[in-house]
Amino acid sequence: MDLVRVLPLALSLLVGGCAGAPAPSRPPPTVPRPRLVVLVVYDQLASWVLAEHAAELDDEGAIRWLERSGLHVERARYAYAGTLTAPGHAAIVSGAGPDESGVPSNRVWDRRRRARVSSFDDGEHPVLGHEGAFGGAGRLRARTVADALVEATSGRARVVALAMKDRGAIPPGGHHPTLTLWFDGTIGAFTSSTAFVPALPPWVEAFRLEHPVAGYVRPWTPLRAYDALGPDEQPGEGGYGFGASFPHDPTGTGDAESFLALPGSTEMLLDLAERAVVEVELGQDEITDFLSISVASTDYVGHAYGPDSWEYRDMLIRSDLQVGRFLTRLAARTDLAVLLTSDHGIAPLVERHAEHGLPAGVRWTSAELLPGLEAHLASTLGPREGGYIDAWVVPHVTFTTEVRQDAALRARTAEAAEAYLLARPGVGSVTFVAQAAALRRSDDDVARATGLSITDDPPGDLYVLPSRGSVADDVPGDTGTSHGSAFDYDREVPVLVRGPGITPGRTTTTVAQDRVAATLAHLLGVPPVRPGAAPLVAPE
Repeated sequence: MDLVRVLPLALSLLVGGCAGAPAPSRPPPTVPRPRLVVLVVYDQLASWVLAEHAAELDDEGAIRWLERSGLHVERARYAYAGTLTAPGHAAIVSGAGPDESGVPSNRVWDRRRRARVSSFDDGEHPVLGHEGAFGGAGRLRARTVADALVEATSGRARVVALAMKDRGAIPPGGHHPTLTLWFDGTIGAFTSSTAFVPALPPWVEAFRLEHPVAGYVRPWTPLRAYDALGPDEQPGEGGYGFGASFPHDPTGTGDAESFLALPGSTEMLLDLAERAVVEVELGQDEITDFLSISVASTDYVGHAYGPDSWEYRDMLIRSDLQVGRFLTRLAARTDLAVLLTSDHGIAPLVERHAEHGLPAGVRWTSAELLPGLEAHLASTLGPREGGYIDAWVVPHVTFTTEVRQDAALRARTAEAAEAYLLARPGVGSVTFVAQAAALRRSDDDVARATGLSITDDPPGDLYVLPSRGSVADDVPGDTGTSHGSAFDYDREVPVLVRGPGITPGRTTTTVAQDRVAATLAHLLGVPPVRPGAAPLVAPE
């Protein structure tokens, strides 16, 4: 195909209508099926955060567009406590929490390689262009809506998943996607793995040449002053080498995370999405296709500056406007249904907890607590060659192989570690993974949510969560915030949906998050992937 004809914004090529594969041989749907269903994930958009910034959003943005013509569910509540990106994306498309999906966290400790790796690093399928990196959907045990769509159409439906993180692309694409792509910071470009394609399609290679990262790295100044949030620079803000206040000059920062915290990263992602729509011919025939887009810039900025910051508000407005314009162009050219949601929420900066009625909290990291924990175990249980702890990759503490192989010693180590950690400021709960099944039956919401966060083959022996108001991470630092707790600010996210069979309106009642996957299945015209979960089709 002539590359001049497939530049971003060339969606006018979609006007051709229904040329392509014949309609799938399945019973006629009870409601008209869209030609394309688009899932948009704003990484790290809590319900409380959207409420705080909603009045400032642009009328052309995706959220306002969906509110005008669709259903807005203010609060969908994740059932589990491990509110992180990887399990969140898995839950969005499967309705399953970590206990069923098999996706426990963003990163895990690989005992064989003795390395901290992505949850989707299967050690088997190389990432294209990144030596020593791997990726695949093998850990994802749950059936996704994309899997159901591919099965229902005998493989004729096209499934494309795009994200700035592997964990934002792999779960939505499912096990048999047409194309799954994510941004790899090491190579500075979008890529995939041999689990999905033997080699990148020529048009992706062309896109990489035509759209280098350097073209998207620009100084960042706010669209306007956000005086209602207080001063631009607040205690606890700062990250990525930009400083704590506008303007932010990314010149010379040079690392992947600094790029992902810039507005240009979302622009690059959507340029890729526009190209993919044309090249993969999404929405061009009578078989419904599926496109997933995960926007990560909101998450990176929220971590560094907090959700109350000028930076977060400006990034949300900009990203939402870019997505809104993309969806508007797409809707003008094909029958479109859209669902927008988030993979998790966020805690405020600990310096601003009083504004939100939260108890005083602290930042703590595994790197800071691990030496003291190891010393306590040696003092309590006796010195041991090789120690007791192999690694602590939040939220899992992994014991050494020798400790794990001795059931009695493993139990004593867990008991001693629990006592030590619960005495540390900011640690809310310490769970021996063997207790997970019992906790899932608990009447206590936090205990049950914790049990649902632990997989049947957990990558660690202890599951450690922060207390209410505190945040945990692996890397030491005295700024920023995080998520991954059992509390409402991390577990409740908005859902906005537009499409056939959806009654416009607003729902203020808190609903179960597993209904999001049921809604996607409804839009795609496939059976529910999680029995018992009803789609969100009308205000409640």
